[in-house]
Amino acid sequence: DYFAAILADLEEALIDEPVNEAPFTDIANHWGKDYINIAYADGFIKGYEDGTFKPNTNMTRVEVLSVIARAFELEATKPAPFKDISNYTQQTQNEIAAAYEAGLVRENEGYFNPKGEITRAQLALILMRLSNNLAGEAYEPEVIAPFNDIKNYDRETQVAITFLYDIDVVQGTSATTFSPKGNLTRAQFAKILVLTMSEE
Repeated sequence: DYFAAILADLEEALIDEPVNEAPFTDIANHWGKDYINIAYADGFIKGYEDGTFKPNTNMTRVEVLSVIARAFELEATKPAPFKDISNYTQQTQNEIAAAYEAGLVRENEGYFNPKGEITRAQLALILMRLSNNLAGEAYEPEVIAPFNDIKNYDRETQVAITFLYDIDVVQGTSATTFSPKGNLTRAQFAKILVLTMSEE
């Protein structure tokens, strides 16, 4: 499996290779420090002008898709069909367009909702669609993950959550719950990005 192989290699890298400390003033005692350092060293995530990283701040849709487009070097051949991204830089618009072209997000009647805080279920969909795009085939689980709180979601979302569960990138919030509506913090995203980004 594409991501499983990456995960194994990156776990070895976490153990074997010391990473330069990121220059953030607010992560010294944070559980996500090592992941933030790696993601920063690889140039995928940045901090704020005041020297902080704000690890517990929730990620928005535009932030997540922009970072994923950069990390996986997705490219757009045409503008995205969204009406609500024109006030972003051309680079950000191109990254959203690349994510759309790769099938990571859908058109949604012409709206992207860039400032919307991304949920755990939405991230699962994005990462499974990314894996499907890179692998050239759709992931199909043997059984759906054992979470009681995903039963009312459509099959694609259930499959996406199962995908992250199967490759040990995202765990449930308990043995029987995934908390699909839960938000994603910057530290959590740094960890997930490190565990899923490609070897370049």
